[in-house]
Amino acid sequence: MDSISAEFPRMVPATKSEQVGYNGAKCWETDATYTPSPSEGDPEFGDWAWQWRCYGGGDSSDPLYRIYVYKSAADVQAVLNTLPANTKSTDTNGGKSYTNYKYDTGGPKIVTAFTGDPDRAQYLMFTDGSGDIDRTLRWWRSAPLN
Repeated sequence: MDSISAEFPRMVPATKSEQVGYNGAKCWETDATYTPSPSEGDPEFGDWAWQWRCYGGGDSSDPLYRIYVYKSAADVQAVLNTLPANTKSTDTNGGKSYTNYKYDTGGPKIVTAFTGDPDRAQYLMFTDGSGDIDRTLRWWRSAPLN
C-alpha cells in the first residue's frame, strides 16, 4: 500500500487516511479481500496485493484510474497474458517509455506495464476513459506518473 504512494506520489494520496489524488480525483485504497464486480471491459486483474482506485478528477472529466501492486513481476505478466484483444504500444510519459495495452470495450481502456523501470515491475495501472482512445491516451500522457 505504502509502496504505491511512494512510487506514484502525484497520482494517489500519500496515506490511506487521505482521499485526494491527481487533478482532484477521489481515491480510496483496498487490499485483496475486496473483490469488486467488474465493469464492462474490465480485465481480470489476477492476484494483486493492494490497489488505489481513483475517479472524478478534473471535475469528473478525467478517466478513472487504478494502480495495482503485485507480489512479483510474474504476477503482472500473468494479468497481461489474459487481457482482451488489444493494441500494444510504447508510449512516453514524463520522458519515460512504458508499454500500454489499449482496447475499447465499454469505453476506451489502457493497461500500463511499467516496462524499462525495474523498480516498477510489480505495478500495473488501469485507465478507463470516455470518448475515444486518443482522448484517454492524451490524459495518460499528461498524468504525473514520474
